[in-house]
Amino acid sequence: GFEGRMSVTIDDDKVHFATPEGRAGLKLVKHVRDNRNGHVLNTAAFTLLGLVIGVAALRVRESTQASVEWLLNQQIGTGNLNTLELNMDRGYWLLQFCVNLLKRGADLLGTVMRAAWFPLTYAQKLRESDKRVLVSQEGSKTLLRRESHARNLKKVEAFAYRNGNGGVTLGLSSRLRTNAWELVLGNPRDIRWYGNEEAETSNRWYTMVAGVDDSCNRFDAHLKRVQEGDTKKIQPIT
Repeated sequence: GFEGRMSVTIDDDKVHFATPEGRAGLKLVKHVRDNRNGHVLNTAAFTLLGLVIGVAALRVRESTQASVEWLLNQQIGTGNLNTLELNMDRGYWLLQFCVNLLKRGADLLGTVMRAAWFPLTYAQKLRESDKRVLVSQEGSKTLLRRESHARNLKKVEAFAYRNGNGGVTLGLSSRLRTNAWELVLGNPRDIRWYGNEEAETSNRWYTMVAGVDDSCNRFDAHLKRVQEGDTKKIQPIT
């Protein structure tokens, strides 16, 4: 049997031409973005290679989630999925579908649409009884995270990524284990410090961001001068 891990991506391929007479039990749906009627093919492929490993056509009176589960059962197996990382976009994830996959041991990764079961949302008016966290679309690049604590299941992280230009993307992952940080500049002009070719100065940058008292004070002072029009690069702390 297969002993390693595999990453599989599932996406929907929209067939643009289909007639009621020729659908042969397949579901005929409206493709909103394409403004076409046609069938839907749920296609599974190895994430890195793009090699197709299975296709399931959506049938009449069949949900998208049922079609995907059938595809996984046929191509991966009906039992434990603990060697599988499954990547899908927001059109696939429903709560019970996620629970079913987690119970079988699969790792999940994908974007998620706004829904009552998901703990984060944006651009909505929430009632007082709604426990979801409302993420502002305004502000700098930010990643907000919430952990699930469902019993007997893998820990899942829900996240909301704000891109700094008014956009927010929701997603989930069962493979986020530690916080991964990257430097995001509040003022694009500050990149001159980060790109300093002097190794010592560049290394000091990370010390200052970390919040050491002397470094932090020095950083704040330089930032204030830059905001006032000073174009000098930051100097190493001695």
